[in-house]
Amino acid sequence: KMPVIFFSATMSPYEYYRNVLIGKNADYCRSLELPSPFPAENLEVLIDSDISTTYANRDATLPLLCDKIVKELGNRRGNYMIFFPSFEYMNKTCSRLKEIFSKDTTVKHILIEQKPSMTNTEKEEFLNAFSEASEDCLIGAAVLGGHFGEGIDLVGDRLSGVVIVGVGLPKLTPERQILSNYYS
Repeated sequence: KMPVIFFSATMSPYEYYRNVLIGKNADYCRSLELPSPFPAENLEVLIDSDISTTYANRDATLPLLCDKIVKELGNRRGNYMIFFPSFEYMNKTCSRLKEIFSKDTTVKHILIEQKPSMTNTEKEEFLNAFSEASEDCLIGAAVLGGHFGEGIDLVGDRLSGVVIVGVGLPKLTPERQILSNYYS
């Protein structure tokens, strides 16, 4: 038997991932949990459950969503990311945000967006925009579960905060329904 090491910051709950990746009858299985390297006083989690981001309600709640984003990021400086459940929703929101921010003269807002099927060069250019803390307000818009949702490391002042819009659940397809039934 070949030993295997799985490493991730998101393998929790441990028992679930052990069962999915290795099986309940694994000969030897061990978990190591380390404390977060980030100071707890730097964490602020704000949850707004007043805005419905379900597909059916997105167009109706788009103005309210944009108002909330502007309220949170309107006067801030630094680098921020906003994650959306789909490209369509991200594009609609960013279009409206660009209009709103173009009228604001207090803080310059720079909005860059993830595109579907980006080349490695385009991905690198997107991340390079976050190479240092912005004197203005740099906002990177991306899709949950996409290239920039995991596996990037923006240390220090390269990222000041994140806004997550909705949940990143993929569309229900016959294949996903089979997987859901299997794991249920």
